[in-house]
Amino acid sequence: MRKPRPFPENAREVIAPYLKSADSVPFFKRVLCLWLRITQGFTPDQIALSIGWRPASVRRIQSLFLRDGTSCLKGVGRGGRRRENLSREDEKAFLAPYAYRAKRGVMARVEAIHQAYERRLQRKVPKSTIYRMLARHNLHRLLVKQRTRHQKADQ
Repeated sequence: MRKPRPFPENAREVIAPYLKSADSVPFFKRVLCLWLRITQGFTPDQIALSIGWRPASVRRIQSLFLRDGTSCLKGVGRGGRRRENLSREDEKAFLAPYAYRAKRGVMARVEAIHQAYERRLQRKVPKSTIYRMLARHNLHRLLVKQRTRHQKADQ
């Protein structure tokens, strides 16, 4: 295994204030990845074991610090709807008529909302998309799926 790249001489002074100002656990762990290597000389495997990460993640943080400096400590947000069909505002506007009618006591069928959604997007989408959208806007209790009856059921 090759020898790791050395950290800059002033790395300890640069990282020290971030240890005290850490406001979240993920941020503190990113700082700790650097601090343990700078002060204790730990390997990425040892650091990963101590903070509960993978060695590759520790190496990535250290590599980003050597390349970009302290900007690696900010991290990248993991959340987000990367494959959304409509923005939240558009979804809210789309569901507004159904929500209004549901609050008035008129139950809407999920099948009708599904068909209208597909017409809006001009393509097919799974029904689970509609259920997730209803739950996202807290309308899953107001709008119900129409219950089908067995053909031989007692009327």
